[in-house]
Amino acid sequence: MCSSDLPENELHKRLLWLAAFRVAMVTVLVGTTAVLTFKGGEPLGGRSTISLSSLAIGTNLLQIGVVLLLRLKRWLQPLALVQILGDVAFAAALVYLTGGAESIFTFLYLLAVVNGGILLARRGAWFAATSAFGAHIGLVLVMQLGWLAPPEGMAVSRLGWVELYQVIFTYGAAFGLTAVIASWVADQLERAGVRADAAEESLSKLGVLHDAIVRSISSGILTTDERGCITFVNRAGEEILGKARDELQGMHLERIFPAL
Repeated sequence: MCSSDLPENELHKRLLWLAAFRVAMVTVLVGTTAVLTFKGGEPLGGRSTISLSSLAIGTNLLQIGVVLLLRLKRWLQPLALVQILGDVAFAAALVYLTGGAESIFTFLYLLAVVNGGILLARRGAWFAATSAFGAHIGLVLVMQLGWLAPPEGMAVSRLGWVELYQVIFTYGAAFGLTAVIASWVADQLERAGVRADAAEESLSKLGVLHDAIVRSISSGILTTDERGCITFVNRAGEEILGKARDELQGMHLERIFPAL
């Protein structure tokens, strides 16, 4: 099944759950980061703290906007792509504010890839992996070349070309492997869902067939639970006993057949 074939109601539900998860994650991560100390025990500068707060507010406002748009239950595919890009952008912004290539928050890119797989299966996972790779390597390069100044009070270690190649290879392999795993998991979940739907449909058809057979039998059929209370009676049984099924259901068998 292609990712675009994901039922609209299922995609809508996943978008809602992930929006709530993002609000909680962003609040906790940014709130925790704002009180941490970096490099020599020096706290974050005032501008960095303001930037982190702005990042949290902007991300949460985006989630509120997405939730409001989800009420319309339209444009779900574009909204999913926007959410994936938002995850990557948030990860890149937090990585930049906390040390660039040396940031402890680079794992957020992997989380964005997983979220992409949850939302849009294989297509979402690879779209997120490609976006994350471009965002992170681009960020590292522009900081290393001095085109983007580091945040206030934070120094960025200069990497040689060998180290840069290692960074590119390492993160490319990590993002690609995560996309492969997320795609495989999403594919297995979709297949399991298809098998479950098929089994449910077959069971429903079997139940209808069984009910039609039982009701058409000329002999009376009556079933009870372990306490002896009637749970089912067919049409012939109603005619034989002279009572409607609704009246018989729940009645104890001894009231109808005292000899038993």
